[in-house]
Amino acid sequence: PSTDTWLPVTTEGSPESRNGHTAIWDGHQMIIWGGVGNGGVGLNTGGRYNPSTDTWLPVTTEGSPESRNGHTAIWDDHQMIIWGGADNEGVSNTGSKFSE
Repeated sequence: PSTDTWLPVTTEGSPESRNGHTAIWDGHQMIIWGGVGNGGVGLNTGGRYNPSTDTWLPVTTEGSPESRNGHTAIWDDHQMIIWGGADNEGVSNTGSKFSE
């Protein structure tokens, strides 16, 4: 950062609290997905944060994979690809792709 300072990020419209999720940068926004929420509940939800406008938008759950945490995610210039991690049944060897 050019100012070498920390600034808060809005929580209005942000996804629920979580850990064990992944985050990628698509060139314009941060996309987060999955993880574990309060009470150890696995999540198959996410959000898209735009730092230029300091706003959050949800990631659709339609067609999304089962909840998981500890998975890997990459951005391939067109889509977010997730793989592996663990779901409520154990370790997973499946993946999915998300694009806007």
